[in-house]
Amino acid sequence: MTAKKTTEPSEAAPAPEAEPTPVTADEFEFAQIDEYARYVAVVDIPHGNALAYAAGHPVPVSNVKQYGYDVLGWVKERPEEERATLRASAMRALGGPAEEEEG
Repeated sequence: MTAKKTTEPSEAAPAPEAEPTPVTADEFEFAQIDEYARYVAVVDIPHGNALAYAAGHPVPVSNVKQYGYDVLGWVKERPEEERATLRASAMRALGGPAEEEEG
């Protein structure tokens, strides 16, 4: 017996638009800087029975969105000035272009 097809391709919901995938290793590293620079854990964050993020450590944006850590109050968003400093420092460490600091 064959399973009945319940959804025709034309009826299927469109796939959500994804973030563009970095193409080179450098682009991937620079994307990771932004992924980890935005949020910091304000409490220890568990995942199952394991510690996922210790208080004071960075938490990736994708996990904050997926698990609602910001809604739960488990993370705080870093100020843009602090994120810019972290990005510039990481870029220099990776040998990439550091953003110009305003002064």
